[in-house]
Amino acid sequence: MADHRSSEPTRHWVRLNPRIAARTIHGETLILTPHDSILHTLNEVGTRVWSLLAQAESPEAIAFTLSQEYEVEVEEAREDVFCLLRTLKEKGIIETSTSELGTQQPD
Repeated sequence: MADHRSSEPTRHWVRLNPRIAARTIHGETLILTPHDSILHTLNEVGTRVWSLLAQAESPEAIAFTLSQEYEVEVEEAREDVFCLLRTLKEKGIIETSTSELGTQQPD
């Protein structure tokens, strides 16, 4: 069994912004950000990431779960998860304990 832990420190936290409103309908998550009144949509995979974040899963654990569920390499899933998390943070949808969210890219 492959080791899904990253060699990169993972002591930061990620959580859903408590000020947003979100609902999942037909496999897509709709998110309203009140600071700009924009409605954002997550596709099936983004919705899965969202549900794992709601369960307080770490980004690395989310990547491992997605790699198993979608049969992709852990590093590919990790890159995609961190890309989504950076986008969600920029839009004020999630909060993190650090301003740097997965900026180190794998070789």
